[in-house]
Amino acid sequence: SQGRVLVLYASWILAPLPSRLSLIHELAPSRGPFEPWTTLPAWLAVLGVVVLVAARARRAPVVALGLGTGLAAIAIESSVFPLRLAHEHRLYGAMVGVAIALAAGLRPWAARAPRALVLAALPVLLALGVATHVRNRAWLDAEAVWSDVVAKVPGYAPGYQSLGAERAKRGDLDGARALFERGIAVDPGYGGNHGGLGTLLAREGRHAEAIARYERAVALDPLDHFGFLNLGLALHLAGRPEEAVAALR
Repeated sequence: SQGRVLVLYASWILAPLPSRLSLIHELAPSRGPFEPWTTLPAWLAVLGVVVLVAARARRAPVVALGLGTGLAAIAIESSVFPLRLAHEHRLYGAMVGVAIALAAGLRPWAARAPRALVLAALPVLLALGVATHVRNRAWLDAEAVWSDVVAKVPGYAPGYQSLGAERAKRGDLDGARALFERGIAVDPGYGGNHGGLGTLLAREGRHAEAIARYERAVALDPLDHFGFLNLGLALHLAGRPEEAVAALR
């Protein structure tokens, strides 16, 4: 799958449009060289870059160093380890290498026509500045971040849980409930949104219903320690102390 991801990363570098950027990116994994069909072409493109870097290492060592550094930085997480397929922050270190390669590649042009280079760079810098300003609006606070995620990755159930929790903090309980319910509809097998509904029910004093939601949450995710904490508190408030202690343990 990572061949396709590397091509995706390259496209973000070439066209970092705010509409394409998100805290979360959900990609279907490759199941074979032609599932999806872009898998093999993506790997051929990656291998082509590697061959090009190796071939240009003597004639353009700094460019090769930059591109090689970028690939090495991405390879730390974009490899065989069972992590999420793609994350924008994995490009942070790699962008240092890209910047080195770009600077080295432009140096001969800068020596021949410095004014032309500056004139060409100005609109690019302006566009990047505007794009940065627009993208920063999605990072004003947690609600803005998760609203952006839900809008761009509507199939990501934890996004609804996180956004619902933020709405609940702000007192919008009806909005939070609607988000948790949407998250359950998107992915009934994700327990977090059941836990979110349980929290709202507990705030309303409906402990029996809250307990049922928490039990569903921890059944779906036995490693959800917050789910067991909330279940224990709900059982305690419902007058079932022995069960509460068992859940907390």
